[in-house]
Amino acid sequence: MRLLLLAACFLATSAGGAAQTAAPVTADPADLAAFVGEWAGGYVGEDSGRQGTVVFRLAATGDSVRALVLMVPRPTADDPMPAPVPLAVHHVTVEDRTVRGTLVRYDDPAWGLPLETEFRGTLSDDGRLEGWFRSVGTRIDTIPEVGHWWALRAADAPLAL
Repeated sequence: MRLLLLAACFLATSAGGAAQTAAPVTADPADLAAFVGEWAGGYVGEDSGRQGTVVFRLAATGDSVRALVLMVPRPTADDPMPAPVPLAVHHVTVEDRTVRGTLVRYDDPAWGLPLETEFRGTLSDDGRLEGWFRSVGTRIDTIPEVGHWWALRAADAPLAL
């Protein structure tokens, strides 16, 4: 149910907001056509267990994507229900059935350090986008976070993940 509410909020407000600004997309129009539409899913970090919701819409124009990633920080004793952190997409590239891109640098809520995140995923024959992400702190002594993400067309997404 939470995913459905987050997706509905995003889709209702996708015309504005800092985390929903247009990001450039590089793609052949024929490849891009398979990705056009509204998507919803989630992600899980392998080591941290951090999880969140991924909601995005790919514009039919083909020159930009509006996207919102909602990262849900880990609960703590001081904050047992942390608010989701909206993250913006910096760039997206689509080639064949593969999508890859980067997020705009953001401060990690647990460490307070700026992170750079890249992602890559493949569109399967059954319509599921699935792949990996890697987040790296901008300081030299930080350990990368890797994880798994997935998304379905919003109409096909389950009510909860």
